Amino acid sequence: MKQRASSPVFRHGGILLVAKQPGVTSFDSLSAVKRALGTKKVGHTGTLDSFAAGLLVVCVGSLTRLASYITQCDKDYDAVVVFGAETDTLDLTGTVVRQAPLPTEAQVRAAVAAHIGQLMQIPPVFSALHVSGKRASDVVRNGGIPYLAARAVTVSRADVQELLYTNDGTVRAARISWTVSKGTYIRSLARDIAAACGSAGYCAALRRTRVGNFLLSHAVGGAKLLENTSIDSLCTPPPVAVPPLERIAGDAAFEEIRAALQPMTESLAAACGLRCVHLEQSPVDDFLHGRPLQLSCFSEPVGDGECAVFSGQGQFLGLISCSDTGTISYRFVVNTL
Repeated sequence: MKQRASSPVFRHGGILLVAKQPGVTSFDSLSAVKRALGTKKVGHTGTLDSFAAGLLVVCVGSLTRLASYITQCDKDYDAVVVFGAETDTLDLTGTVVRQAPLPTEAQVRAAVAAHIGQLMQIPPVFSALHVSGKRASDVVRNGGIPYLAARAVTVSRADVQELLYTNDGTVRAARISWTVSKGTYIRSLARDIAAACGSAGYCAALRRTRVGNFLLSHAVGGAKLLENTSIDSLCTPPPVAVPPLERIAGDAAFEEIRAALQPMTESLAAACGLRCVHLEQSPVDDFLHGRPLQLSCFSEPVGDGECAVFSGQGQFLGLISCSDTGTISYRFVVNTL
């Protein structure tokens, strides 16, 4: 069922927070969104592996152009690292390729603390990163060995939340919460922290709880996903593959999606990390047709960098960039007609 075309929210796009469930791909998680909103113009701001769960910030309609800005934001994750074995995928879906003794609590805490700050991280070979035009994961599945160079990432927070011990006092698993920069692989952190302990490890559960200023608790389906946070509950797989959202709740899920779609407002622009400026009434037509603009066209100082542009009535018009010399460049214009 499509929403009425007369609704400005669906004509001009919006942002939607969705809680991806474990056991489905990020792509499949958007099927209910597309059906509920009656559009194929939907994009998320960072995939989650199939085994993972958590927040997807979904851009709809004209606001799909904002996806690249939101993708740059820091993210929070809650993950479980299982020690004693490493898998080829660095998660619970892979095949064990190495085994090692379990670490002590002191070793785990020291290794986690050592992996805070700017790090050089080698991404997992089972990833969507491209090597010579092909996905690294596809290269591996075809028998190849992709070369993935270490990349600079930043871990600004890493807290051990819970430990699971064996009878002899060694650590079997750890639940750790992280704040990381764009491009950081939690699976690689699990591998590297375990190696620093003199052990082996993989990521057994992963949940994204924040993207920039957007929180999982505000997402469609987020409250239920946050009900259980212990190691045991996070690592308990669903009894069967999780069906798409619309199959769980039918029309009720569609109505929840429609109600949760946020049109672009000044507060939402600020949540996306954008400064807001307002056009005087007379230059609005010039802006909508991409004509040259002067700083005097705006009600407030534009400043350097990128700004979300609104009319005097609060209607979102598009995005601009201003150089330190006062030259204004268009990033994109929203069709408000």
